[in-house]
Amino acid sequence: MHNKGAAPLGYQPVAVQIRPWLLAATSDGPVRLPISVASERTDGPVSGSVVLDVPAGWDVSPSERAFRLAPGAHLSFEAAVTPGREARPGRYFIAARIVEEAGQTHEDVVTIDYGRGQDGNGRRLDVSARSATLTQSVEKAVRNAAGDGNGERPQEYAASLSELGGELSADILDSSIATVAGGTAQLRVRLSNHAASEIRGEAQLLSPPDTWSVARPWTQGFRVPPGDESTITFEIAPPFDFEGGTYWALIKVMYFGRLIYTESVPIAVKATEARRALSLAAGR
Repeated sequence: MHNKGAAPLGYQPVAVQIRPWLLAATSDGPVRLPISVASERTDGPVSGSVVLDVPAGWDVSPSERAFRLAPGAHLSFEAAVTPGREARPGRYFIAARIVEEAGQTHEDVVTIDYGRGQDGNGRRLDVSARSATLTQSVEKAVRNAAGDGNGERPQEYAASLSELGGELSADILDSSIATVAGGTAQLRVRLSNHAASEIRGEAQLLSPPDTWSVARPWTQGFRVPPGDESTITFEIAPPFDFEGGTYWALIKVMYFGRLIYTESVPIAVKATEARRALSLAAGR
């Protein structure tokens, strides 16, 4: 769902899912989450536990469910989640998580809108609705096809917490980057969590192939507490013999099946005098 790397031919050897992925909850009673665990292994059985990760103060039953699956088998069960007495209205996330025998963690996340059966515009929540980022992309494409020229999204499509995907915002803190071969520079992005529970995900640096050896890390994980901010830093460190030039970079932020692409940033790298002399001598 994060469109990261090559798509696998199948699902993971052991998969966990919560469906539907968006629910509205009130204080009247528990929310029931249908959960399934499936094995695509063909070489033998697999065993483990599904652990439910809920916001602090919330109750869940069962909080853990053990499983042992034959090749190709699956298990379905329900968990009842009750919001905490002190929970304020807002958007929360609940994860069903399993750990494979090899140590790899898999999880699926359900979005819970607590105390809000409608969004900020008075519309009922629709689990089939597009995400905010997809809506914005479709609207931009339609407007560009119509020839309005600027491609700016109208105010009614500005991301907000009432939209699917407006829980996290990403702001580039460095509008341009300039460094020299052998030097270092930083590209920083600030992540702001507007939801009522923690957001976990990955931030990936996108740039031309020429910069892949000088920009790092390629991807890194992040956690942002509810209502808080976190800054992620990528380092631009060209070696002394780097040719130099002007490039671009942007950050792709991925969390819970949502995507955010930041604005691109120009990166100017100045070659050393020795490198320029070498290039001239080589006729480049």
